[in-house]
Amino acid sequence: DPIEMAESRMEIQRQVEEQQAINKQWQDVNQLIQRQMREEQQRIEEERKAALTEEQRAAEEAEKARIEEQLRQIDEERRRKKMEEENLDLLRFNYRIVDEQYCEMEKSEMENRFDYSSRLMTGMDFLAKRLDGSCYVWTYVYRASLIKDNGIWCIQGDYIDDTPWLPQICMKAERVDLTDQNVYFYYQRSEGLVRAKSPEAMKKKIEGEYALIPTLQRQLKDITHEGVRQWYESIIAFCVLSLLSMVALSRYEDSKAIVKKLKSMSVFPLHQIPWISSASKKVSIINFSPRLFCWLLHIKANKR
Repeated sequence: DPIEMAESRMEIQRQVEEQQAINKQWQDVNQLIQRQMREEQQRIEEERKAALTEEQRAAEEAEKARIEEQLRQIDEERRRKKMEEENLDLLRFNYRIVDEQYCEMEKSEMENRFDYSSRLMTGMDFLAKRLDGSCYVWTYVYRASLIKDNGIWCIQGDYIDDTPWLPQICMKAERVDLTDQNVYFYYQRSEGLVRAKSPEAMKKKIEGEYALIPTLQRQLKDITHEGVRQWYESIIAFCVLSLLSMVALSRYEDSKAIVKKLKSMSVFPLHQIPWISSASKKVSIINFSPRLFCWLLHIKANKR
């Protein structure tokens, strides 16, 4: 019976949505607990340090620095050995985000979902199956000849130069592996461009995202690998979503002109973004009406 089948599909969809909502609630609770634990640990550590004499603090910091340097050298040797023994072109590693006080910050949903499980693969497969929108060039160990022999360089002067550079490197790599080892503390300054909200910073970020889109479109034209094409289509959609979100929140008066320019670049309809669960609805709204998306986001922000 078509009606029963339709009702059954609707019921399954409802159950899936309920489970997704429950999972999201548990994730939010878990993040809250972790943040509270970090804050409590930080408070205890600050009280302990306050009780030390200046000489004790200096000796403790010197010993801590010595141990950290030893561990850094050991880890660096381990990564170098892995690159050599497995003849790797690329090795992707993990990292932690910290603020000015070197307190660990929460990663985004996309960053938390990244799969660091070790598996030897080609650069094409890595690009199609593992890489998401976090094209951070500093999260890799590279074989120098991979860059030099292929003459792949960042475009001088571009604000977002790593996003178009990294996939070009991946497509030339024959052997890629991953490790969940945390190598870097990604230090995000509050006044740095990533977190800055000043009009000047937002203008630069908007211009950077806008300039990035045609670069990615040009690269996409030469791609025949279906999985890699899908990655490019998703990253372009990710850039457009980011661009329109920033415009709606900081330069709403420019939204009409920006949307007109994007339409002239033939970016619509956008591809879905598999790395962000909340992106599906946003992409659907943008595909229906980019101006409506900007207006809704602008109104929502002004109500806060």
